[in-house]
Amino acid sequence: MKKQLKVKAAYEYLQDKLHLEQFLLDSAWWFYLSGFVTSNTEYKSEYREVPVIDDYGQPQVDEMGQPVTRIEYLYDDPIIEVNEPEKMFFSPESKFSVEGDKVPYYFRKVLMTVEEVKRTFKKDVDADSKVDSEEAVSEDNKKEMDRVCVYLYSGKIPEENKGEVKEWDYKSDFYIAFTEKKVLHKEKVSDSSCKIGKWKGSPSEFFGHGLGKLLADVQREKSIRRGQMVRWGDVAAFPKIAVKNDGNDIDLKALSDPRENVAM
Repeated sequence: MKKQLKVKAAYEYLQDKLHLEQFLLDSAWWFYLSGFVTSNTEYKSEYREVPVIDDYGQPQVDEMGQPVTRIEYLYDDPIIEVNEPEKMFFSPESKFSVEGDKVPYYFRKVLMTVEEVKRTFKKDVDADSKVDSEEAVSEDNKKEMDRVCVYLYSGKIPEENKGEVKEWDYKSDFYIAFTEKKVLHKEKVSDSSCKIGKWKGSPSEFFGHGLGKLLADVQREKSIRRGQMVRWGDVAAFPKIAVKNDGNDIDLKALSDPRENVAM
């Protein structure tokens, strides 16, 4: 019973911390619309050193007179996120598998602030991109739209590039974060953190398709049909109730032309 309560409490904590309901909604959106969705999991740990305070509200010091510090965690939990398909790039040799173990490599394109890059990777970089926005941005706020375009690579490293990483072997996966000008982070990982979902599509195809493709023909036919209905509605609304006979032969074919108002 106690073990069951612990598992339930852990699940409820993660459900709230990771926003699992929103994760489900985002996944379902891409899955049913495009028939293809990917997600990534990772563990994020951010902390800082803070002074230890005694019972009197004063910072503690050790025998040498140096301040005593402790670790204060700002974030120490897993992260799960749904990827945007247009910002994911896969190896041309990729084959579909839910676990992503048949994908030699992939990388994601993300926008981060300069401060976020500094805090995450302990590297100084300059902004080289802007936030995508359909709204007009004033001159005073343009600086706030500055971002760093970071590429997150996950997968195997070709043998010709093995000198760029430590402990290389052809089966190992690596995680590398980089910009166009600088490598921010490199590490060897146990496996890929990418999970893949596909709805409709051939088993031999990597990408799937969803409602966007399945309903395309139906929508196209509805648009044509609606256009025809509007056209004939206009024709019926403005008919010729009489045709002037000035002694010349009447061209019946011209009168029956659906592009012209018909005689009633």
